[in-house]
Amino acid sequence: WAIVRQRAAAVGVVCLPKSRLGIPDRGHTPEQARAQLALLIETADAWGTPYLIVNAETEVKPLELGGIITPAEIADAIGEREAVISTEAWLYAMDWAPLQRYPVLLQIYQADNGWAIEEIPERQAECVRRARDYGFTYVGVTFQTYAGAQPSWYDLSGTAWSLFTGDDVAAGNWWKWAGP
Repeated sequence: WAIVRQRAAAVGVVCLPKSRLGIPDRGHTPEQARAQLALLIETADAWGTPYLIVNAETEVKPLELGGIITPAEIADAIGEREAVISTEAWLYAMDWAPLQRYPVLLQIYQADNGWAIEEIPERQAECVRRARDYGFTYVGVTFQTYAGAQPSWYDLSGTAWSLFTGDDVAAGNWWKWAGP
């Protein structure tokens, strides 16, 4: 991280600590999810930033469906910090109230969601509506840019959005993602 943060700072980009809390399908446990959340907070402290990004996907779902950490546990750990919750596009039916004060970024990743390209804008709108129905006021989306994704696949208007390059951050024509 030191090299990435140095390079980013040199061009005026702020790096925020971000972490996935666990992956239940890989056998991660509630204890591991809590420990990862604590490490994320410790990293924010070490970096001197009050901001962090909590990547909470399948680990935050009803416990009876295999979830390993609850929205309430995440909110309690974050406390008064500024945070963003990055999560799956379609929120699970559960109590999201403890996290409603934070912005939520819905992951609109065609490669992961398996949506046909032509249905992405409609699905994106459905996911945003669902998040609002669960009480989130600040709803944004994150678009996949990897696996050949194109800006034309998405609705870049009306909702705050961000980009996820995947684990392979290759050089590209980023200008095309500048928006309408």
